Amino acid sequence: MTGTPPIDWTAVGALAAAGSAILAVAAIFVTLGGIWIQNRATNLATALQLAWSLETRFQSGEFSQRRKKAAKALQYLTDCKRTQEAVEKVPQEIADVLNFFDTVGILTRKHAVDEQQIFTIFSGWLIPYWLVSEPIVKNNRTIDLSSWSEAEFLYTQFIRTKAKQQGRSVREQIVEEQSYTPIFLQAEIDHGGEGEPATAPMTNVSNR
Repeated sequence: MTGTPPIDWTAVGALAAAGSAILAVAAIFVTLGGIWIQNRATNLATALQLAWSLETRFQSGEFSQRRKKAAKALQYLTDCKRTQEAVEKVPQEIADVLNFFDTVGILTRKHAVDEQQIFTIFSGWLIPYWLVSEPIVKNNRTIDLSSWSEAEFLYTQFIRTKAKQQGRSVREQIVEEQSYTPIFLQAEIDHGGEGEPATAPMTNVSNR
């Protein structure tokens, strides 16, 4: 009769060691995965909080009054056919609004805030403000070529997104938005810059 072969305890020990190593590696991956998920959640919460803080600042009483004055000046600029004199003699409040959007643009480009959330909060304001402020931006860029470039970046992102949502070309969307800028400016003046922006209606051209 053939006897039972002896147990190779060296091999058993090696297998046990290998199993322990695999479990240790798995535990490391689980830990790293948990840290990654936790960091993602923390970053998301931080981004959301920052976006809400920006909205709170924009809607504050003090800044709302600046927006109201900016809207009045921009309305005058439009009414007087945007003469060079009118473009050059603009109040600080217009710069304040553009500077605010410049900051939002920087934060969006650096992914410090969520772009979709920023679009939801600010597109209704930035698009018309930018469209009526373009002569001022153009004039200022004769001195500083980078004037409000981050606000322009944000405007470009917003107008493309909105055009896609509406099933329009970017040019068609710009024309649509331009037709509503007088309503927007009057709403900013009447409501002291508070509440929701008056914007072009969300009508998909494919359904018209």
